[in-house]
Parts: sequence; structure tokens; C-alpha cells
Amino acid sequence: MAGVVSRQPLDVNLLISTLVVWVAVAVGVVYMIVYTGVTGVVFAFVVLVVGVSVWRRVLTGSGYTDRESIQSALTDVKAQLAILNEKVDSIRKTLEE
Repeated sequence: MAGVVSRQPLDVNLLISTLVVWVAVAVGVVYMIVYTGVTGVVFAFVVLVVGVSVWRRVLTGSGYTDRESIQSALTDVKAQLAILNEKVDSIRKTLEE
């Protein structure tokens, strides 16, 4: 079943829902990091991990994407989280000085 892409047309409602959900998650993550500091980073990471795993199930269950695309997206998210962690570390070092 891996690598099988559904032949269904792209649902505009799903696309809009996806955009709204991830914009809300992004705003929440930024808010947590800005207003709560280092503890917010940990909580934001948990929110992102849960959000990605739940949305992966939604997309896989609806047949709109294949597993390879999901793995690619997860790899991109991991890379972005690594960059975020580096920036947080540099901010933490700056605050400690």
C-alpha cells in the first residue's frame, strides 16, 4: 500500500482546513515560545509532534497523499525543528550573558 496515491481530485475544503489548522498551530507555537520562554519550547515541540502525527492520520485516512510524501514532510519538519532548537540555544546563550 506504500507509494499508492489516490486518484481523487484535490478537495479545496481539505486544503483550506489544512491551511487554517496549521496557521493556528504556528501562531500557538510562536505564542508559547515568545511568552513562556524555554518551557514554551518544550510544550511547542510536543504540540508539533502531536499535530503532525494526527494530521498524518487524517491525510492518510482520506487518501489524499502517499506515505512517501508524508515521510518527506516529516523530514522537513524535523529539519525545521533542528533549526528552531539552534536558534533557541543561541537566544538562551544571549540571555545568560
